[in-house]
Amino acid sequence: MTLLAGDKLDKTRFFREGDPIKRASSFDLTVGCIFNDEGQEIAGPYILEPNEMVQVTSAEVFGLPSDITAHVSYKTGMTHKGIWALTVGVVDPGWNCPVSTTLFNFSKVPFAISRGDVFLRVSMFQHSPVSSLNEGPAVEEYERGVRKTAMTTFGRQFLNADKVAEDAGKVAMEKMRNSALMWLGFIAFLFAVLQLAVSWVSPAAVDGWYTTSQFREEIAVLKAQVASLTETVGATEVTAVPDDGSPTTDLDAGDGVVNELDE
Repeated sequence: MTLLAGDKLDKTRFFREGDPIKRASSFDLTVGCIFNDEGQEIAGPYILEPNEMVQVTSAEVFGLPSDITAHVSYKTGMTHKGIWALTVGVVDPGWNCPVSTTLFNFSKVPFAISRGDVFLRVSMFQHSPVSSLNEGPAVEEYERGVRKTAMTTFGRQFLNADKVAEDAGKVAMEKMRNSALMWLGFIAFLFAVLQLAVSWVSPAAVDGWYTTSQFREEIAVLKAQVASLTETVGATEVTAVPDDGSPTTDLDAGDGVVNELDE
């Protein structure tokens, strides 16, 4: 494969329409049609804002023979101005259509794009003829395809870092706000429950509550009293005083017999 240069760059051999600008070893292609993100063709200058994209086709229509392959690349002069062609590549032998690309403004200032502006460069390589040729669709059909792509595939903005950061910040702040509101609501509910619980209990009832140690002390006292009563009941002798004042001894209270003893 040989790069063609100088006198071998005869534009009538490679193009069937348009007026490419000849260089030492390449041609410059110019802007033909401009399509915005709504698929509308722009007749006048299109102001490409920073971080915006636009679809353009070449004014030149190729007519490559079977022994020529073209290589399309972006213009360094355009990149120095902040305009970059995103889609470039190889044009196969037999191609009979324009070429198209997406222009992106990565600068900080607007840039005007008009018909006739140089936007791509193309180099021609000669090789052995090939039998299978891809001529492409008719020019009108090709431009309709580019218009459809502009409407459905590519948006106006490209890698808008400021917008992405702004949107991400809004989402984060919204999440933080919702989380704070949720916690505030939970704390308010808990505080209300505590206030309601305190209102249900009177001060007198609180003062009358027993602690665990107080319960243990009272249980111990009750146990002592029970033990004392048990000893009393279990006594086998009971001393009684009769009506005449003399002491008596009840030896067998169970059978009802009482024996009086003389002093």
